[in-house]
This record gives sequence, structure tokens and C-alpha cells, in this order.
Amino acid sequence: MNNRSRLSGIITFIVTTFGEFIAVYFWLSFFNEGYIVWAIAVLLVGFIIERGAVVLHFHLPAWITDQKGNKSPILLILIFVTVSEILTWVMMLQMSAHLSYIYGAIIFAVLIHLIHSYEAKVILVGTMKDSLLNPGTITLSLVETFGAIGLVYFTAHQKPITGACVLLGSLLVEHTLQVVGLTAERKGHDAKK
Repeated sequence: MNNRSRLSGIITFIVTTFGEFIAVYFWLSFFNEGYIVWAIAVLLVGFIIERGAVVLHFHLPAWITDQKGNKSPILLILIFVTVSEILTWVMMLQMSAHLSYIYGAIIFAVLIHLIHSYEAKVILVGTMKDSLLNPGTITLSLVETFGAIGLVYFTAHQKPITGACVLLGSLLVEHTLQVVGLTAERKGHDAKK
């Protein structure tokens, strides 16, 4: 790995990790204060920053071609994934608050795994089945679930700093695994071409 590639990975890691952390932390804060529109707006901006950094890091083209030759605009994919993730966070929060943290964790784990799998499929030009069954993708989803539920649980129990630390820790682990894993898999995929 050359210095430019390493620097690109570090910048992507910092932007994705802290972009998502700040967005999710303030989303929950605004949501808990009743500022729903602000909560959704901050989450939207954070996820756009996160995904924009990934698109730039992997030099994804304006049109993505899947294994069957079908083309989709990257902008449409980004909108779909961003809206899906916002809905995932909101559903997890509502299920945690109104049913139980276990149900919130289960719905979050399933939905975030579908999102991570779809993102990996797009970046690696693979199949959804391969992405869903990939141990790395499963690990990423479980790590983010731990951080999401930790943030919501500890914040609800008057320990928002603990919740923030759990979320930040999980995002540090998740994004380290993503940048290293996807970069290595993408290089392997590109070498096969």
C-alpha cells in the first residue's frame, strides 16, 4: 500500500467514523428533546458525509454496473441506502423505547446487516447472497448494533457519555474493519479483472 492510498484510507476512516458518530449522537439528542425534523436532518447530513467519503475513497463511478450488467445511478443508490439507514435508526429507537432493547437490537441488527450487505455488493460488484453470508459483513453489523443499542440504553438511563463512548468505540472498530476489509477485497476484485 503506497503512502497516498494509506492517507486516503486514514482520511476516509476519520470522516466516516466521526461524521456518523456526531450525526447519530446529535440525532438522539434532538430526538429526545422533541426536535424531530432537526434530528432527521442531522442524521441525513451525517450519512451523506459518510457515504460521500466512501464513494470518493473507492472512486465509485456515477453509474454502478452489477454482475448481470444492469446499471444504476450512484446517486439513486446513495439516496436508497441513506433513507434506509435513517429508518433503521428510528425504528430501533422506537422499538427500544416502546417494546424492549432486545427487540430494538434485533430489528437494528437485521436491517443494518441488509444495508451493509447491499453496500458491500455495490462496492465489490458482488452478489447480495455473498454479502449477506460474509462473516466480515455479519461482524460489522453486530458491532454497529452493539454501539447503537448502547447509545440508546445508556442515554435513556441518564448516562449519555457512557452511551456516546460505546457508540464511538463500536464505530471505531466497525470502520477500521470496513476500510481495511473492503480495501483489501476491492483490490482483490480489481486484480481479477
